[in-house]
Amino acid sequence: MDPPTDCALYRFDLAAKSAHKIPGSDGLSFGVLAPEGRHLAAVEVATRRIFLVDLLSGQRTQLTRSHREAASPIWSEDSQYVYFNDLMSPEPAIFRVYVRDAREEKVTDVSFTTEGGLGFWSGLAPDGSPLLLRNQERSDVYVLSLAPP
Repeated sequence: MDPPTDCALYRFDLAAKSAHKIPGSDGLSFGVLAPEGRHLAAVEVATRRIFLVDLLSGQRTQLTRSHREAASPIWSEDSQYVYFNDLMSPEPAIFRVYVRDAREEKVTDVSFTTEGGLGFWSGLAPDGSPLLLRNQERSDVYVLSLAPP
């Protein structure tokens, strides 16, 4: 089954209780606003690549060009990098792409199984270090023995 491509990102006006499609966001999901407030980073559903959307012009620019299936985009605090993961690959890792020249680099390999209630999520801590979900409930067995009083 092919992934849906008829999705887009919307801006909600809470005061007016209305939604407006963001120009340049057709086929994108998981949009994340840059701290500088002008750009969105989002994942193209069809290719799993990350795109940058300029909110003022509606211009769309492809950021990631590798074979990786990008997930969970998140901006660095200075809006210079977009971090993402490729945790479903045989060699799971966290990456980042430099927004100015689309240069990708591996931040760290992930040597343990990751998954949780939110799927293969990753993010950044306030100090910029990567955060991951790790679900071990399927493999850990605990025994609780209660002694009578």
